Amino acid sequence: MGLGEMMSFPNVLGAEPNIHGELAETLKADQVITGHYSVPDTGMGLNAYIASGVRCCHESTRAEDVLEKMRHGMYALMRYGSAWHDMPVEEMTDLVSKLSDAWA
Repeated sequence: MGLGEMMSFPNVLGAEPNIHGELAETLKADQVITGHYSVPDTGMGLNAYIASGVRCCHESTRAEDVLEKMRHGMYALMRYGSAWHDMPVEEMTDLVSKLSDAWA
């Protein structure tokens, strides 16, 4: 069990009490929170979102978003689906190559 699709990132960043209550109870139960941080922000907003306990996000549409999320300890997935082709395939393959080289 866990808390999936914490899509309300504006309320997480805005410290909305009910949202933070859900996050706190999930963390208290030692469960995972998955996120939905869909804005191209790699600064304070992203840091606050990760600090709230969200551990992964499948909404990365730019290579720099993936890298920054990973640098802060978040599992990041690149979004390229049947409905949205946000991250160009070439950019995805370049990123995977860079990551593979870095971890080799």
